[in-house]
Amino acid sequence: MASKKDVDNTLNYGYSIGEGVKKKVTPVAKTKEGKVKQQVRAILDAYGEKCWYFMPVSKGYSRGGIPDFIGCLNGRMFGIETKSVLSSHKLTALQAMELRKISDADGIALVINEDNIHTLKGILDECFNCGL
Repeated sequence: MASKKDVDNTLNYGYSIGEGVKKKVTPVAKTKEGKVKQQVRAILDAYGEKCWYFMPVSKGYSRGGIPDFIGCLNGRMFGIETKSVLSSHKLTALQAMELRKISDADGIALVINEDNIHTLKGILDECFNCGL
């Protein structure tokens, strides 16, 4: 059970939650790619209710090659794979295939790293006809 200091007892959706819910904790980036993911998450969060996304678990029974971020912005689907230019990890054949399938289905498929993270918001605004 969460301690009292970790619980948010504010009103949510017009009703009170008796025990409250755990406060959202910003994950700490431990890897080079994790830092890129943190920046992408911050950009996507800035769109508020216009943007829904999740980060699929990449182990166990999941399908290989699924991008790090899957979401919908202004009613259109996107997939974002994050990489770090500072690591030896490259886009795998499965990742490239899944990004191609997203693109073929008229979704937006992106590969984001430290060198192009600054262009992400502009790309999303242009592709999804939205702005903040």
